[in-house]
Amino acid sequence: MIRPINISFQLKEETLRVKKKSLRSIKLINEKLVPSKPAIDQINLALDHFRRSDFEYFDSKRKARALCCLLLYPKLYALIQSKKEFNKFISILTQYPSKSVAYHLLLAVMMFWKQEFTQKRLVKFCKSYLVSNSYNQESNQFKISKYVFDKNGIELLVDRYTNKDEDLLTYLNEIGLRQTAIKSQFFEVVVKQIATVLITNLTRDNNDLTRIQNICNLSNDGYISKPIEILIISRIISRIDKQKMYNQDIRKYALDKIGDVDHQNWRLSSGLSNNEVATIQSAKQILEGWMTDLFLDRFWKLIEDKNRRTFWKKYSKLMSNVKIILDQSLYAELDNQMKASPYLNRIYSGTRGAVLIFEINSRLFVEFGGYAAGPLQVYKNQDDIQKLIGSLSYSSYSKSYPKTYTTSHLKQFNTFQNLMRGYSVIRDSGRFAHQGNWQSKLRTWMHTYGKN
Repeated sequence: MIRPINISFQLKEETLRVKKKSLRSIKLINEKLVPSKPAIDQINLALDHFRRSDFEYFDSKRKARALCCLLLYPKLYALIQSKKEFNKFISILTQYPSKSVAYHLLLAVMMFWKQEFTQKRLVKFCKSYLVSNSYNQESNQFKISKYVFDKNGIELLVDRYTNKDEDLLTYLNEIGLRQTAIKSQFFEVVVKQIATVLITNLTRDNNDLTRIQNICNLSNDGYISKPIEILIISRIISRIDKQKMYNQDIRKYALDKIGDVDHQNWRLSSGLSNNEVATIQSAKQILEGWMTDLFLDRFWKLIEDKNRRTFWKKYSKLMSNVKIILDQSLYAELDNQMKASPYLNRIYSGTRGAVLIFEINSRLFVEFGGYAAGPLQVYKNQDDIQKLIGSLSYSSYSKSYPKTYTTSHLKQFNTFQNLMRGYSVIRDSGRFAHQGNWQSKLRTWMHTYGKN
């Protein structure tokens, strides 16, 4: 007996390229089948007659269609929400039914999905309009409606996608969510729930971020807003921190996509709830903690000082805006991971040795590397702090030709400005020498002035 031969094959790269190009062409053709909106002057004319209660003007499908498109403009959407206006609106559209009107009704439902008026009245009217006119809800034009009208429709969409390995935009096209509807509140809700499920499933054994990152990357084409992207990344950060997973990949991804923790992107909140804004701020603090741990680890690997490393580790959770200054020889010893964006923005070129800079409780702390490199400097005056930080800007290794910063400029306090006299705290800013039982003394000072 002849046994069947197991045959396997792999598509060539050129074949895959042609396949992708063909799919894009099909998608474009498919999108062209979507009814286009009337010209804006027709819509404005319809609005003018509707406002003047000149309902006799609406004597054709074309004019009814122009009236329907009022729904697609946020500023005009509110105009038909009173009971009287909406009843007139329904009467006109019902008198001149068309698939174009039906599609734009469905599109409006998805665009303003989260509004109370949509859920209470427009969804019901849209559904009855499709049913009463016998429009095929299984057709490409309307098949998304079965998910829109089903009270569990979003959950069905989410479950179906999260249980299969498929590109999200391809999946959306399959279920009938066309490109015109992707930038809608309905799609936003779907995407948030998909991301939530995928993030919840992240564990140490299931740590592939590819699908979630692909969702975040939809912001590149404007399919989701930047605040939504930041929210999703923030939820990934919180999940990875909670599960104590390896954070290097998401740390770099977050810094690349959002920026370092002082970047204005972290303050974007348009369209987000108070709880979602709180989620972002919590993730920002987690990211700051990751960056602090990373820079402390790299600094103390370059500068062997077990006592100071042990001491400051206990205060790492209070630290923010950690930066390091390295001379050329120490920078050469730094691992390659740190010599790339976005980490280089916190690393500066210095004249000699190494300097660790961080903030606690609105104070700037400056630690000099090496056992005899100099006492700790603590700055409180905000003008002085801003000048010091500003003076570093031209020395960042992120620049092609960084200037070398003179690190001795950071030693501005003299012996008459010591933080302590013996074990007594005498100043809230100044100088502290690492001599004798210095850990106990500095701990006393930190207990007074180093708490947030």
